[in-house]
Amino acid sequence: CVTSKLEAAADVVGAIVPGSSVIVMSLGGVTLIDVITHVLSYVGPARIDVSTWSTLDADIQHAQAVLESARATRVRFLLDPRFTTNNPDRANSLRKAFGESCIVSSSSHAKFVSIRGESMNVAIRTSQNLSMEGRIEITEITESRAICDWLSAIVDACDVGEREEARPFPDDGFGPLFSRPMHLDTIITPETTHAVG
Repeated sequence: CVTSKLEAAADVVGAIVPGSSVIVMSLGGVTLIDVITHVLSYVGPARIDVSTWSTLDADIQHAQAVLESARATRVRFLLDPRFTTNNPDRANSLRKAFGESCIVSSSSHAKFVSIRGESMNVAIRTSQNLSMEGRIEITEITESRAICDWLSAIVDACDVGEREEARPFPDDGFGPLFSRPMHLDTIITPETTHAVG
C-alpha cells in the first residue's frame, strides 16, 4: 500500500540500476523532488545540477532537507535571470540553503537534473518545475554517465562567474553542446518501461 509521495515515486520509478530508463506520466502524484529523493537513495552522495523555470519557498526548504540528507557534494541551479529579478527573496533562499555560488543564470526554459555519483549517474529530463503544480507532467529517468556529463556541461558553460546576468551563447564552446545530437542507442541499451503515477 502506497502511503506517501516518496513511496509513490519508489513504486512508479522502480529500482535505479546501470543502464535503466523509465518514463513516468504523473498528475501531481509524483513531484520532481520525490523523484530526486528516490534516485539519491540509490546513487548516494552526488554532484547535482538542476535546471528549472520556477520554485517555491516550500520546495526550496524540501530540496534543502533532501539534498543535505543525501550528502550532496555540490548543488547548482540553472535559472532564467528573470527568476532572480522577479523573485529576489527566493533566490536568496536558494543561496542561503546551497551557497552563494549555487545560482547559474542563462536564458533557459529547460527542466532537467544531472545527478553524478561515484558509481551511478542519473539524468532526469522532465516537464516539471521544482514545485508542486498538480498538472499532467512527464519525466524520464535514465542512468547514463554520457547524458549527465552532457547536461552538466551545459551548466558548466553558463557558470563562468557572472551568475546574476543572462549568459550569451558564445560561438566557442557552448554552441557545440546544442549542435551535437545525443543518440541514446549509442550510449545506453536500456530496457525502457512506462509507468503512470
